[in-house]
Amino acid sequence: MSEQVNDELLIQQLTESMERLDFVTWDRYVTGTWDKHNDYVIAYGWIDRPDEYKDYVELITWSNDDNVMFTTSSSEYTEEIHRRLYGEEPEEHNDCKRIENAVDIDNVVEL
Repeated sequence: MSEQVNDELLIQQLTESMERLDFVTWDRYVTGTWDKHNDYVIAYGWIDRPDEYKDYVELITWSNDDNVMFTTSSSEYTEEIHRRLYGEEPEEHNDCKRIENAVDIDNVVEL
């Protein structure tokens, strides 16, 4: 199987989901082998914020599956992302936590 053809087919699986999230600027993607039956594609995008920072959005799907999963650092848009991708209200919300408040390391974003 050609990697380029595989990449193109995989990223096409996320096109509709990426278009639904029109407030996200899509940037990059990666593909790879998940297991002997599935390849995966992960798309990365950015949501502009009023404080000049950006929140990230990550979409992932697999070659033999039509499910799309997401992760975001946006507390403002997480429920909207869920509604747009799945057409329903989320049952629960898992808040992102600031790393700078949890561990004492030099290489963190400090607000």
